[in-house]
Amino acid sequence: MDQSEFDRQRRLIDAMRSGDFARSIEDALESYREDTSPASRNYAPKEYWPSRGLFRMVFYQAGKGLGAEAVKLLEQIPDDDLRLFASIELAAALAGVPGPAITQMKQPNPPHSRGFRSGRIVSSRATGREGTDGPTMRSPDGRLIRCPKCLFQPPPGLRWACKCGHSWNTFSTSGRCPACQFQWEVTRCHGCGEISEHRAWYASEP
Repeated sequence: MDQSEFDRQRRLIDAMRSGDFARSIEDALESYREDTSPASRNYAPKEYWPSRGLFRMVFYQAGKGLGAEAVKLLEQIPDDDLRLFASIELAAALAGVPGPAITQMKQPNPPHSRGFRSGRIVSSRATGREGTDGPTMRSPDGRLIRCPKCLFQPPPGLRWACKCGHSWNTFSTSGRCPACQFQWEVTRCHGCGEISEHRAWYASEP
């Protein structure tokens, strides 16, 4: 841990004691500016940005310390996706679910650059691609389940991991973890690695 990370951790601990998360949110915003700056742009998938990890940690602790009052702090996050991630952690804190496991990645090269795929993290939540052969899944009303971004169709044998550690097929329960009952509003694709709203996976046509 370098000095800057140590200082951020110390400020977050102070915020947990005082209930004032302004400086910790500014730390996350500063990291966001680094991730999006033309001079230091992070081309890794957004779910692995250091700023995303900071927002998750800050809002999990804010949820524990401030309760529902922490919701009004979300408007300070300028990015819709990062605000969604922070909202999930805030909801987890309010529900008493264990804190997040953070995976971070810095990728200075754009996706088309040589060597990008070999340096890309495939998954921090998915638990492998065993069982990818065979029939694809459908919803109870018969709608095809597929990634809204790459059209990957998950088979019944595919698994996702909840923050509580339980592994299951998220579409078998419409995104609700059967172990801790946490309701996942987003789902990461095993095919393209992108995150979409869980409800967007259900194709409109039967």
